[in-house]
Amino acid sequence: MKYYAKVIEINNDVDEEVLLYFGEVSIYCFITHCPYEIIKGNIYLVEVELSFLDDEIIETQPEGDLSITRKGDTFGYEIRGFKIDDKIFANGLVFSDEIYNQEYGYINHEYVLIKPDRVSVSFL
Repeated sequence: MKYYAKVIEINNDVDEEVLLYFGEVSIYCFITHCPYEIIKGNIYLVEVELSFLDDEIIETQPEGDLSITRKGDTFGYEIRGFKIDDKIFANGLVFSDEIYNQEYGYINHEYVLIKPDRVSVSFL
């Protein structure tokens, strides 16, 4: 999905790491594409997607909080959201991928937990 995000922090040690603020949540993202220099404090149009090194796993959860929680100092996150078709809604963001519907179509209109290895971002 495409969003406007504010650059909060640029990691000087890891070129691909950037902290973005999406209005309700800040997320450390892995930059997959950036055709220009980004500047701290500026707002950019970005496309966000979840990336997995292994298989995606979506687990149903009891009703509960929607949250996006970073796992330590890694790019990995635990996202507790609400799944509708090919979309997962959490903290004002929507993560969309056709595989969520193809592989997990039996989970629909339910609270879920998904653990991406990173949240990837492309600057448009």
